Amino acid sequence: MWHADHPFLRHLLRISEQLVDFPPIKLPSTSQPIHVQFRGELEINYLAAHFSTRRAPGLDPKDQLKIFCFRVWLLLKALEFGKAGHQSDLSLKLVYTQLRMALDDRDTGKKLFWFLNNIESAPSLPRFEQALEFNIAKARSSGTAAELDRTRAIDALLKNQPRPEKGLAPIWLSLPQPPPCANMTCVTYP
Repeated sequence: MWHADHPFLRHLLRISEQLVDFPPIKLPSTSQPIHVQFRGELEINYLAAHFSTRRAPGLDPKDQLKIFCFRVWLLLKALEFGKAGHQSDLSLKLVYTQLRMALDDRDTGKKLFWFLNNIESAPSLPRFEQALEFNIAKARSSGTAAELDRTRAIDALLKNQPRPEKGLAPIWLSLPQPPPCANMTCVTYP
């Protein structure tokens, strides 16, 4: 049970338990690829890509579990990096984009095959990371340029090495800010 292995997972478990009785949310249409329905958002917001990623059709339960474990791990990395002040990370962006494409209908099977060969399900977070480290070390020795980029990105995430994306501010910095006295009693004069 992974929730015992990481403080964020304990909180996410409590949130998910509360959402059991929440009204169902309408899922994106399956008649169009996700990248068409969320044009522009997925390229800059990897959490949007994370939450909009579909299950690949035709995967057996064992492979679905591998993908699920990897997605949870990626979410943890995004939360850890965000808490440390790294809201826009190139490694997370690359891996999320590649995984979304692998699970979407545009994939020719190569990306999905790569992911399924390099990730494993595990009963605990430390064992998952240990297996991922081992498989990524093997994957460093060969592959296409895109596969090697993916390998380097996952390796950076495993080593907790943020690669901040220059010039991209966190989304909440573009939101209107409350006036400086919003949390106290303000006196305004005409």
